[in-house]
Amino acid sequence: MKGIQRTTYRLGNSNYLCFNAPPMPLEMNIAQAHQSTLDAYKWREKSMLDGPKLWRLRAEIVKRTVPEAVWPFLRKEGFTFPESVRVLDLGCGEGYKNDAIVRMITAYDRRATIKKIDIHGIDLRQPKKIIGPRDRRAEFTYAQLAAEDIGNNFDPESFDLITGIAMHHHLHPQSIVDVPNQVMTLLKPNGIHVVADNFFWDGNKLEQQLSRRWIKFYQWLEGGGFYNECTCKYATEKSHEAGFRILGTFHTPLFVEGFVGRKGNSVC
Repeated sequence: MKGIQRTTYRLGNSNYLCFNAPPMPLEMNIAQAHQSTLDAYKWREKSMLDGPKLWRLRAEIVKRTVPEAVWPFLRKEGFTFPESVRVLDLGCGEGYKNDAIVRMITAYDRRATIKKIDIHGIDLRQPKKIIGPRDRRAEFTYAQLAAEDIGNNFDPESFDLITGIAMHHHLHPQSIVDVPNQVMTLLKPNGIHVVADNFFWDGNKLEQQLSRRWIKFYQWLEGGGFYNECTCKYATEKSHEAGFRILGTFHTPLFVEGFVGRKGNSVC
């Protein structure tokens, strides 16, 4: 791999390899795709667990459960999607969440006429492949961009829906404060913001120990990387402070928590 910068980061008892450049400022995910962690290779070789299969399983669970967790809050609000929906997906990765986003929109109200779904996905690193949406009405555009820079790269009030699924755990703590303000600027009036992640459990010592074990598991599942200890409660509070009206929080299988916010008067 001549000409490629190789940096080894020491985290706890594990070595993580990152190729190309070190992490950008305000970004704490230091692994390069799924194959970048030597520990993951060793674990997969010695274990009956199949990393790629687990990843696909998790993607399928996200696709099925997150939209269903969001719909009740939207129905209570009487929210309706326009015929042409513009979406921004923060931390899109390879695009495995595209079908979840499409389902969140198209299956929400079967009577609605959805003609076009324009998904703009951003991620810090260029993935090796892109998984496009299967729905013909949906189009996916990828951009290599840090979440902290979205406010300078898109027009204000240009998105109906902004999602952050499995993204917050990679952010620097300061970014968790800054990103909601940028999301608020980019959403159209009455737009929707959906966040779902494997947040750190904010409980007693036993719950925190269990949370760290699950975090270590997802580090392997995602090919390494560093998780901050952001809780769903903290992320929700920061979005509320940015001006979002929090419609509610939810829990799904595989320890996914999240919340739904709407641009408008900040009344909880």
